[in-house]
Amino acid sequence: MHSPGLSPPRADFFRLVMLALLIGQMYVYYDTAPKTIPRINFYLLVNLLLIVLTLMPWGRAASVVWALAWPLGAWMRWDWATRPTWSDVYWATSQGVDFLLRGMNPYTQVYTWVYEAQPGIKNYPTYSYFPGSLFAEAPFYLMGNVRIGLLLADLGVALLVYLLARSRLGEWPARALAAAWLLFLPGFQVPLMQGILDFLLLFWIALAVWLYSGNYMVGSAMAAAMAFATKQYGFLFALPWGLLLVRPLVISIADKWRARQSGRRVLALHPSKLWAPVAAGAGFAAILIVPLALLSPKAFIDATIFNHSTKLPFPMLGTPQWNESIAGQMVALNWLTLTEASAVASIVFWVLVPAVIGICVIKVRDAASALLWSSALAGVWFAFSSVQVQFFYWRLPLLLFALYYIVSREPSYVAPWRGRRGCFSPA
Repeated sequence: MHSPGLSPPRADFFRLVMLALLIGQMYVYYDTAPKTIPRINFYLLVNLLLIVLTLMPWGRAASVVWALAWPLGAWMRWDWATRPTWSDVYWATSQGVDFLLRGMNPYTQVYTWVYEAQPGIKNYPTYSYFPGSLFAEAPFYLMGNVRIGLLLADLGVALLVYLLARSRLGEWPARALAAAWLLFLPGFQVPLMQGILDFLLLFWIALAVWLYSGNYMVGSAMAAAMAFATKQYGFLFALPWGLLLVRPLVISIADKWRARQSGRRVLALHPSKLWAPVAAGAGFAAILIVPLALLSPKAFIDATIFNHSTKLPFPMLGTPQWNESIAGQMVALNWLTLTEASAVASIVFWVLVPAVIGICVIKVRDAASALLWSSALAGVWFAFSSVQVQFFYWRLPLLLFALYYIVSREPSYVAPWRGRRGCFSPA
């Protein structure tokens, strides 16, 4: 029998997860120099206080830790987002937004702010990512710091994970997942300081899944389009998710065709709830990408495709964690030369990736299967890539698999917005 003065079992599960997270961070701090984290002693003090609070045999301790997770998570992100930085991505994103707001093509301009921040750079390419993030970051650039948008996006991911998990896993497991995302400092400190765009990419993915769970299919498709338009490897999610959204329409067309209803009548007989998500997703992605791509097709392709595809797996790019692909680690271990590792990785890559995509086409039936195979595709893509795979890329398969785990569980209640008129129910 549960003692009346102690927290319920699921709250104790939350406390156990938080304890593992917090003690794990102490090990990370052990090998972190104060010059890397200027406020490391304050972080350690807060971490220790949270550990003590988590271990207290007090029924409300878990609720207090949960309440503290949000302001602490926000403060730590603000700390890293407002530090001075010489990151090329930060300065390129900032100047790219500036070019866009002034009506200039960000893919044909010279990024002088990058050269000013890093005098050692001799030939920095133009903005090398898809333009979706430039539009999303414009309000925060006007506020003076594009990284504010990134920190809000990461907090948004924690909130969406919590909302998705609450009805499927229960209140305390959902809180454990969200709090772990909020407080795991090593997961966001370096990329946030550098202004890395993955925070926006992950937010659009979580938003697409959350909207789908509420039967907002058009909104989900548009969020997936934003994920694709933010960064090139957003397609690792957008492709399986697009298959999920287009599948009902394809099935309907096939059924009508088998019924010998051809020509215009085939399309006319399909309700908008089947084709509207597909049209909205594809159309929104085209609106974000195509106009800028058409202004200078060669400059756009050079910046967004060839600039990345020609990079080899450097085993050391600042620190060993900057190339976390199998090829990069084999070079770092001196098992293979740079050229040999790149060749081996390329062969395996072009065998496995098409195979996983083919399995996606066959296996994607619902949101859970789309997320599962999306995470598998991302894992294969990063593990066997012959180009740079930076350590924070791996947050993508982590989030995708976490969302799969959540969505694959049956909800304990039907959300109040489920079954809105005009929405396509995945069931």
